[in-house]
Amino acid sequence: MNKQQAKTRIEIIKKELNKWAQAYFDQDMTLFDEQIRDQLKKELIDLESQFPDLITKDSPSQKIGGQITNTKFEKVTHKTPKKSLADYFSHEEIQSFLKKIKDFSDSDTFEPLFVEPKLDGLNITLWYQSGQLVRALTRGNGKIGEDVTHNIKTIQSIPRQLQESIDLEVSGEVFINKKDFEAINQTGETTYANPRNLASGTVRQIDSSVAKERKLQINLYAIGENNLNNPPQTQSDLFKILDQLELPHNKEFKVVTSAEDLFAYLDYLQENRESFPMQLDGVVIKLNDYALSQKMGYTAKTPRFAAAYKFPAEKVVTKVLDITVQVGRLGTLTPVAELEPVLVAGSTVSRATLHNAAEVTRKDVRVGDTVVIHKAGDIIPEVVEVLANLRDGSEKVFQMPTLCPVCNSQTETKLDQKQTRCTNPMCPAKSLGALKLFVGKTGFNMDGLGEQNLQTLIDHNRITDAADLFSLTQEDLEGLPLFKAKKITNILTSIQSSKTITLPAFLNALSIPLLGQQMAFNLSLFLETILKTDLSTQADLVALSEVLPILQSLSHEQVIDLDGFGPNLADSVVEYFANSFYQNMLEKLAQHNIQIQLSSQDNSSQKLQGQKVLFTGSLSQLTRNQAKELVLQNGGQLASSVSKSLDLLVAGEKAGSKLKKAQDLEIKIMTEDEFLKLLG
Repeated sequence: MNKQQAKTRIEIIKKELNKWAQAYFDQDMTLFDEQIRDQLKKELIDLESQFPDLITKDSPSQKIGGQITNTKFEKVTHKTPKKSLADYFSHEEIQSFLKKIKDFSDSDTFEPLFVEPKLDGLNITLWYQSGQLVRALTRGNGKIGEDVTHNIKTIQSIPRQLQESIDLEVSGEVFINKKDFEAINQTGETTYANPRNLASGTVRQIDSSVAKERKLQINLYAIGENNLNNPPQTQSDLFKILDQLELPHNKEFKVVTSAEDLFAYLDYLQENRESFPMQLDGVVIKLNDYALSQKMGYTAKTPRFAAAYKFPAEKVVTKVLDITVQVGRLGTLTPVAELEPVLVAGSTVSRATLHNAAEVTRKDVRVGDTVVIHKAGDIIPEVVEVLANLRDGSEKVFQMPTLCPVCNSQTETKLDQKQTRCTNPMCPAKSLGALKLFVGKTGFNMDGLGEQNLQTLIDHNRITDAADLFSLTQEDLEGLPLFKAKKITNILTSIQSSKTITLPAFLNALSIPLLGQQMAFNLSLFLETILKTDLSTQADLVALSEVLPILQSLSHEQVIDLDGFGPNLADSVVEYFANSFYQNMLEKLAQHNIQIQLSSQDNSSQKLQGQKVLFTGSLSQLTRNQAKELVLQNGGQLASSVSKSLDLLVAGEKAGSKLKKAQDLEIKIMTEDEFLKLLG
């Protein structure tokens, strides 16, 4: 980025951050997530570091807090000016903070650090004179705050009179517990966005009875002017003095004496942040030693001896460098945002799905846009919002191609569907994707045939479709890259042993558009009824050659009546088996003596009838696919995420965020053993 581009970008970011700050600090409103604010502010600081002459007095990087535009309360000058903590977003950045401390201390030993959770609340300073509470001020702009004493006095944990007749300036964070916040939202006419905004708005109420009803709380953590007989020499000393004075502080804190202990504690707080009664947005790290802290001093805005470590963002800001199109196993063209690499929930992301052309249009995503992304279901990066106010006019509108970017064939978008698909059944992208599903665990379950090996077989003309896999010989595989003798033997053995397959797995292996695992099971139940009637058999195994005529004679009217099937899915199933290309492939497949294993429906139960079930963590007795098949066989449905509609979560070892969310939503949870016992 050259200087002129940086200047334009800086002005755009400054405008948005100043609007945010006015809304946040002066009106108790949040225009966008604070995580997004933090990242835009970081980008601003980085740009100003590259071009220092572009720093102006009105830059958010030079300000502390709000502008004190509210005229309801008396304005009071702080005894000790307030500073903001510098934000750090990764362990690597914290390492640079540790290096600064080491440089100042001029010692090879690790300086002890005081670490505590960072509350997402409102900064308040209390003044005690001769032990009596006389003032409570907001941070304001760092120099001048608002007198909100009448509301702060409603906090029960704050003593009006200290047991010692001392003068003391002490600061901390006012907050509302998450449970109290939820209760207020449930009983009130207004729905508030988050606990921090509610706490801030409550502190600024004229009527103190409102503050009393909302159960404000405070944790104190810093002192300014005082006449203590034995003033603290360390941050841990301060907390002991707060205890003696019966002043509230965070009970969760730790003094760490090594970098390893520090990062372990940061990880602990991050992993357990949801278990705290109050809302956290990070961790505060301070030098424990006040003498060294004084030596390090301050910049114009921040203390050098303290840092705010922000938890890895679940939502992040980045730029769309390009929009490309990838082609999946069904020939579906999916637009993908190529991004400036960014850390999301602990991992680096450089691409995010845009789903389809309709979604790109709905969100109005353009090349060059600044966007917000998150991981859908904690797994798949997705663009959730465009920050249109950050556009500078150079952004480009995306157009879905009319030709497949892989094989240059025509594409089509059906009027009643959002997906654009390649019409060529031999498209290389479709072939590889379909083969991966065919050999995968939800299909024929062939070992040793990952994507790279399948691509090798295609590139060396050993296979053209899935049926060709069953014709492979040792001579076909010898001499291919990475295909050694033992590997060849294992692959051929696995292919031969996969010739018996359940009907749901067979249907799932075919890559029929719109047909997922759940609907494949529903279709298989219907087909088994026809098979046992038409073939007059109760056998568990039926040759594929006997199944094909029934598949190819399916009608739209038959399929649309099945549970969960709509017009589009019914059309897709019927069209697949009527397509001459797929008919030829299935005929080839039948020549290899493929046997379809039918389920013994008499032995199935309806113990999970109508229940949506999800698995999380590691299962020890079942594979994930075996577990899913048990759900389907017992009348249940497969869920893909935790929501209020989920009926049962089966949690294995090392269950993570899904388990926590299910607990919060009070969804029924079972262990793997309990699940198996339920099904008998």
